Amino acid sequence: MSTSKFCPAMRFIPSRIKASSSTISTLVITFHPAGKFMASCVMLAWLPLSAFEGNFSDNRAKQSDFGWVLMSVLPSIAFVDDEPKILSGIRRGLKKQRPNWDLAFFENPIEALQNFKAKPPRVVVVDIRMPQMNGLDLAREINKSCPGTLCIVLSGSTDFDIAIASINDGNVFRYYVKPCSLDILIDGIEEALSTRRRRADDQPNTARMAGSKMVHSLSAGALDLIRYGVLVADSDGHALFTNAKAGRMLTEHVGLSLDANGFCRAANTKETERLHLAIAKASNLSEMTALTVLSPDGKPLRVTVQPYEAESTTNNRLVCLFLFSDDQVTRPNPKLLMDMFSLTVSESRLAAALAGGMSLEDAAQECGLTRASARTYLKNIFSKLDVTRQSELVRTILISLANSTSDNS
Repeated sequence: MSTSKFCPAMRFIPSRIKASSSTISTLVITFHPAGKFMASCVMLAWLPLSAFEGNFSDNRAKQSDFGWVLMSVLPSIAFVDDEPKILSGIRRGLKKQRPNWDLAFFENPIEALQNFKAKPPRVVVVDIRMPQMNGLDLAREINKSCPGTLCIVLSGSTDFDIAIASINDGNVFRYYVKPCSLDILIDGIEEALSTRRRRADDQPNTARMAGSKMVHSLSAGALDLIRYGVLVADSDGHALFTNAKAGRMLTEHVGLSLDANGFCRAANTKETERLHLAIAKASNLSEMTALTVLSPDGKPLRVTVQPYEAESTTNNRLVCLFLFSDDQVTRPNPKLLMDMFSLTVSESRLAAALAGGMSLEDAAQECGLTRASARTYLKNIFSKLDVTRQSELVRTILISLANSTSDNS
């Protein structure tokens, strides 16, 4: 039996092994495919009590020589960063704190990707800004070539557009900004390893995985059509997903933003505490909460926090935040009103103006109508929508049409 079935990366084993006990521990030296040392791993071999003296060469061994073998495979963690000093510091720190990890380090993302295709690591930590390939593109390529590998971004960039793209990327597990403490990075890697183990228990087939990705893509695309922001977070307020509108709102600091580790923050400490209290109520008590937070220039942002019944990769429940600012109020599309309620062109334009908050007089002036004509059109609209008051008209229109980003007023 080839030893490659026990350790695929094995290139050399001691030529002669002697043992006098029934259980031994032997060091297996492993090499990177490109010729670099990857790590050393421990193999526990249960041998016959009589012990043996074997002669091994060319990666071959006889089953009778070994009896049977149980090998503990070390979790493989790879780091890709074009800054050698960063990699050197991580290597030194992890060598002491996590000697049981199989570590690999790459300065060239193209070279790293080629090696990952041959031997997929469990977790990859990538930098964003690299000359040959940026970190997000590398993460996407890893996702295609190594679907089980989870990526963590460790970047010197504080560009929150990049952070949002990382959060929404299905293969980016966490986003950290340099300088990031080694303890925080270790916690993120440990959580990624735990997530991998839980996913391995499911063992979904290829068709199901492809279907799941398609559903995720369709769901995200549909949410991007909504005018208000949608943000999904865990019970600690760590952002896991945003639609396009929420991503823009977070980067524009309209009252809510993400800190360097991806946690939701308001403009000041007091409002941040209120926000996290609302998140805790939704997560722990299944209680919906609404609050207003202010942007640095005093503009209000309306936030509704509610429980989100979905599977989480962590042990806590998820919550959904709906973000709405006053400047997002837009009038309905007149053409849609024509289609839905069988209105004429003039009636639909007048109804849209009224639903947008204008008075009848102002709406008539904007539509080029006299006050008498406007009142006549309004009666026709009331009849077609089966309402008797202007407030009922506005309510009916607002709850009848999807207010999407593709609407044209």
